[in-house]
Amino acid sequence: SIMFPAVESAAEAAAAVASTRYPPRGCRGVMTTARMSGYAVEAGALREYYERSEREMCVVVQVESLAAVEAIPEMAAVDGVDAIFLGPSDLAASMGHLGNPAHPDVGAAMARAFALCSDAGIASGSISGDEGMCRSMVEQGATFVAVGTDLSVLGTGLRRVLEGVAGKEN
Repeated sequence: SIMFPAVESAAEAAAAVASTRYPPRGCRGVMTTARMSGYAVEAGALREYYERSEREMCVVVQVESLAAVEAIPEMAAVDGVDAIFLGPSDLAASMGHLGNPAHPDVGAAMARAFALCSDAGIASGSISGDEGMCRSMVEQGATFVAVGTDLSVLGTGLRRVLEGVAGKEN
């Protein structure tokens, strides 16, 4: 799976897909003795790798502006785009709400984006560390939601442990 940030149009989505596919479908570089192919040097093993790569590749384009939101129907129609990820913080910043992905205007844009994805029949998702915002995204049609990041989850857990230790010492 590869997620491409800041995709603004169907042409950019098509270029993203092409970069993940070997010729003639795409423009991905070909190397016969690379780690990603298991250093397969035999023709049969290599052919299997190329076919498997085509089958199993997942391309996610990231929508981070109002222009990109409006381009969702065209991006969703690009063969090889498997999902659309909405970047709430970048969307907020592009709308003049830097640091405020919970702004009502951003919420409205996210709801529109999820509806456009649903209408286009493509998987859509996003991320938030706020449980209520995650629930809202699912209610609006998101098919996947990342609840926080590994760093935020680790930090939250560590703070709880430290608070517990500090509380026991007092």
